[in-house]
Amino acid sequence: MKESRRSSRIVSWTNNKGQQIPGIDLGDRTQWLISKHNPEREAQRLVGDAGSATIGLVFGWGNGFLAKELEKVLDTVIVLEPSCMKHFWETIPSGGKISFHWIGETATIPEEMLLICSRYSLSLLSASLGFWTLPGYNSAFPGLFASIRQGCTDFLSYASQDLGLQAKLGETWFENTLQNMVLWKEKIWLFEDREIQPNQSILCLGAGPSGSKGIDLLLKERPMYYLLAADTLYPALWNLGIEPDIVFSLDAQWYSLLHIMGTGSIQQKWMVDAAIHPGLLRLLPRANPRFSDHPLNALFHFHGLPVMSLPSYRNVGEWILHYGTTLSDYAQKRIITFGIDNSYPNYRSYVPGTYLDTWTNTYSSRYLPRESWELSILSRGDTSKLMLTPTGYTHKDFSATAQISQPYPFNGFKSMKNLDWQGVVSKTARYMKEQLNESCGPSGTWHTKPWIAALYPQALGLMKREKITSIEKSMELTRKKTLEKMNVSPIFEL
Repeated sequence: MKESRRSSRIVSWTNNKGQQIPGIDLGDRTQWLISKHNPEREAQRLVGDAGSATIGLVFGWGNGFLAKELEKVLDTVIVLEPSCMKHFWETIPSGGKISFHWIGETATIPEEMLLICSRYSLSLLSASLGFWTLPGYNSAFPGLFASIRQGCTDFLSYASQDLGLQAKLGETWFENTLQNMVLWKEKIWLFEDREIQPNQSILCLGAGPSGSKGIDLLLKERPMYYLLAADTLYPALWNLGIEPDIVFSLDAQWYSLLHIMGTGSIQQKWMVDAAIHPGLLRLLPRANPRFSDHPLNALFHFHGLPVMSLPSYRNVGEWILHYGTTLSDYAQKRIITFGIDNSYPNYRSYVPGTYLDTWTNTYSSRYLPRESWELSILSRGDTSKLMLTPTGYTHKDFSATAQISQPYPFNGFKSMKNLDWQGVVSKTARYMKEQLNESCGPSGTWHTKPWIAALYPQALGLMKREKITSIEKSMELTRKKTLEKMNVSPIFEL
């Protein structure tokens, strides 16, 4: 038996069986990370009865003894190893049920766990998760396992809320996207540099109450501005005879149709979420899609769609501001913004003339006066983040939005215009049909099956509507309904 020092901290010892035992030199003593004499028995004892767990999160590779024991009883084993061990292990695991990740030893653990867990989100939310660590690792890296566990718990809480939204709206997004695919070829417009006149500034106009100041500018000198406007603001602008250059629509539900109800012929270009309501898309003369993070869009991208992604904006105002800022940099134009500061001066929420402003007036009463209704908006969430501005109250979280600026793929419009949309949809449909006829497999491995991610929100919706208690059963029903839908839809003719 011999002991050899690998670095100032990491040491190694070889036992009678020829097994390499890693340790940490703590100065006054050596903390061995696994049992020196019988690491197999230690691993078997730790695994014990895995209970209902189907996925295991393990802190400590430790030559793989614990992970390999868990591999025998679990669907997936996620191993986290401190990055200080990178120069110690000559080989790391790959393939099979075990996946391996390096992690730091600092306060960045919550962010690291967010990134790591996001790769397995579908499985983590569907299966049962168990946590394991080796006593030696716990002693050598005190507090780290607790931080890892907390980071994973925080992610599951966040992901569950997001999945709740997917369960509610996912089926609508899914169906809308499929129906809209046949229209994009004829709808897409090309951005031309000459659209912005030499003497024009870029005006970003949202539907917030301070948007009225922007409207005042337009009424006085409309030709001086290249106008980017929110869809909610559209009817108010139309009633004043103001035509935006580009309208932005982020909503994908039926009520987005209300933005154009009562208006005349639509001439503007629109930037929309790819899951926009098909009824609205059919009425628009020209539109450009942006694809959200819905798993279905990832499948389209996989089969050739040059997806121009839509970052996770909290509202359409943020999208307009991002587009306007990057367009300003691209065209070297001054940018002016109104109505996207999330302010509430004089207890108003929207520019007069929008359907939302009308709706809130209609439903106000002496039992729920308008002021109380809008103060409830102000008090929603963390009120400590509200700050007073010249136009009213605004959230501090939004104050940094104006700094968002990244190269915007204006030349991507041309590639989307010339894309073989039918080919992309057909290849995606063929792939989904093939996969849908396969078994779902254990939920602990669903992160390896992208087609399940696309259908999972609908499965949750079925569980709720039909009071199904088994996720496996709801997945089977979802697969059947989706195959039926794909067989009768013209966009899926192969």
